[in-house]
Amino acid sequence: MKIISLIAVGLIMLTGVVSCKTSEANYKRAYETAKSGNAGDELDAEVYAQMYREAAPDTVEVDGVVFPAKFAYLSTTTTPGIQTGQVERFNVAAATFRQLFNARDMVQKLRRDGYIHAFVAEDRDENYYVIAGSFLNANDAEHMLHQLIFANHVSISKPFPYVIIRP
Repeated sequence: MKIISLIAVGLIMLTGVVSCKTSEANYKRAYETAKSGNAGDELDAEVYAQMYREAAPDTVEVDGVVFPAKFAYLSTTTTPGIQTGQVERFNVAAATFRQLFNARDMVQKLRRDGYIHAFVAEDRDENYYVIAGSFLNANDAEHMLHQLIFANHVSISKPFPYVIIRP
């Protein structure tokens, strides 16, 4: 009886494994669908536009200085080989990454481009921000922000740069 049960269970498992196999025809069909450019492209554009709007900073005025900013609690991230900066009230962010190694790479690039105080900071959601400079006052942060905006040699993607203000 045990043997018959084991054989039955084995056949059921074998049938499940074989039936889940992806065939070359399935791959080809998926490739052709993607290649033809289906109607999902419009939805993708709409989703990306919404994500961009949510990521965009607000315009904030602090001490008579107006700049794009977000509010967040940041802490420094220990980065081997990179001196950690001090997180002050006004932090000029050049980028954000979900992976620490990407943030570290960007910090190295900024430092090579003359932003010697660049460091990685982290928020509560484990987003890694590349901070080009951290300042006690809004005027210094605005100055650094304009340096990054008008720097031709630094590659920064929108919505960056902006200031992250520690509450």
